[in-house]
Amino acid sequence: MNTLTLRAVMRYGEGLDLRDWKKIIKYEVCGLPPGEEAWIADMDHRWQILRAKNSVSGEWAGDYKSAEDALAVLQKEFDGET
Repeated sequence: MNTLTLRAVMRYGEGLDLRDWKKIIKYEVCGLPPGEEAWIADMDHRWQILRAKNSVSGEWAGDYKSAEDALAVLQKEFDGET
């Protein structure tokens, strides 16, 4: 069983110093099988998932309260497939 993790890929903030940009608004999901990719992003105050398989992506979907909630759904799906 592989554990999926999040890697921040996009932040939001103000000012010229990017270190002050604290709010993460998009994550890449790490730990998926080869050929599969997923991202989780804050879309209008709800977290959604975008999945891709063999470089073909679907559409943003879901309505989760947090990135962690969205990741838990992906983890459950992944665990069911193995």
